[in-house]
Amino acid sequence: MKKIIPFLFLLISTTLFSQDGIKFGKQSFAQTLEQAKKENKLIFLDAFASWCGPCKLLDKNVFPKKEVGDYFNANFLNLHIDMEKGEGIEIAKKYSIYSYPTLLFIDGDGKVVYKAAGYMSPQELISIAKEAVNPENTLENKIAKFEAGEKDPEFLKNLVNLTAFTEADYAGKVFEKYITAKANTPLAADDMQMLFMTLKNSESPAYKIFKEKKADLLKFMPEKSYEATDKSLKINTVIKKAYNEESKTYDENKFIEGTKDFLTKDEAVKYLSKIKAGKALKDKDIATYEKLTLETYKDYTNFNSNEL
Repeated sequence: MKKIIPFLFLLISTTLFSQDGIKFGKQSFAQTLEQAKKENKLIFLDAFASWCGPCKLLDKNVFPKKEVGDYFNANFLNLHIDMEKGEGIEIAKKYSIYSYPTLLFIDGDGKVVYKAAGYMSPQELISIAKEAVNPENTLENKIAKFEAGEKDPEFLKNLVNLTAFTEADYAGKVFEKYITAKANTPLAADDMQMLFMTLKNSESPAYKIFKEKKADLLKFMPEKSYEATDKSLKINTVIKKAYNEESKTYDENKFIEGTKDFLTKDEAVKYLSKIKAGKALKDKDIATYEKLTLETYKDYTNFNSNEL
């Protein structure tokens, strides 16, 4: 009996302590969005991966703290979602989440109003949360400030991160101003990450920077990878022009003509076939996906093991 009582005391103490921290909801992201809209609250999304060390440290050292729980439970609807499982996979795609932990503050319309990343102390986490709920820091206000001529590099950097999820072209426009504000300073690693967040095709506003800053980029990536990326961006431009929104089909002749300077006809046909297969899979048209994939990889000796 003497052994049982201390054990029960420890169990109760641990339970009570764990309740002091952030209470993460169990409902889906879509349901939480609905609730956020009804209650006029922001969602705090801890986007993590199971293998991420800093994510585990946040779980252990920061989220359970009483002061953190008091602020977050009162002001946000909190979600803790693995970006590599279940609905997290689509959420990661939607918000272009590539590094962990990524901490997002999202409104009821699904718009990111504030973003942070990496491990931080309880005080730092509360500080960014207060920034997120400050009306002056809403995305709309930041865009207005940018349009009025704000040139502070840190402000521009933050706006790029916020708009890259949903407005890549606008983010590219902001990124151009950011690069100008930095004058002749070489691209840093996080600058490179922002650049690739805003690059969609060779007509993206940031493509000019991609070409002009090639020497800087080659410090972070092999030239072979740079050239492959450049080709992909050009292909994406042609894909966009070859796609008919009304018929939901691709014009093969237009695609072949548009890529003739950097793809052979045979390469273009195979590339377009893979694009069509990808679209069929996305549309859950498995029969078409299977047919196109078997045709594309009929001579499998021409493809490397990674692609197969």
